[in-house]
Amino acid sequence: MRTRTIFAVLSGVMIIASACRKEKSQEGTPVEELCSYAPYYTGSSFAYTNTTIDDDVTEYSVTVTGDSTIDGKKYKMLETDLDGSIAFSRCEGGVYTQVATDVALQGYEADIIISTNLKDNVRAGSSWEDTLSADTPLGYAKLTLTYTITQKDISKTVLTETFKNVIGVRMDASATIMGFPVDLGTLATNYYAAGVGLIQVDTDSDTTRITSYTINKP
Repeated sequence: MRTRTIFAVLSGVMIIASACRKEKSQEGTPVEELCSYAPYYTGSSFAYTNTTIDDDVTEYSVTVTGDSTIDGKKYKMLETDLDGSIAFSRCEGGVYTQVATDVALQGYEADIIISTNLKDNVRAGSSWEDTLSADTPLGYAKLTLTYTITQKDISKTVLTETFKNVIGVRMDASATIMGFPVDLGTLATNYYAAGVGLIQVDTDSDTTRITSYTINKP
């Protein structure tokens, strides 16, 4: 569950002086400035439910616990209550970067993954790639993650809440091992709502949905 948690949160995954509890609403979310698709203010929290194709359900929450500096850049720390996993996220000019450590992905293991999981300043149909090294039983492999904006500025209902200004991002993967290409297919499609962040993740084996959230904007 650790890998799913990390990527559900970040593939994922930065509203007034006191915390504001967001209840279910049919009004959706307003258009906000660049970087509104990751409102990761310290003290903010997000609750999710993960349902597999076998109807196994896991509930967990993610809390923004503070700041960290990686390669001279400021990131927000995100911690889950499921296993204590910590990941990192930052946004600058509408470009979102995530960092996760000790990740297993489709049988490939990496000490660290740094990827651009979202760009809210590009059109639908736009795509970009990240490359990284991963460990396999056959040795190190080059892993390529390809992100594509599949939808933009749509409305999407998750459980009982309808979100507006939603962006859909498909994540595909391929690998090169000992010179041979391997297509890993689509890993997930992530949906982000302005002012809320990650609201849903769809894969072939499960779906993760947001159930509630508290945004603690200073």
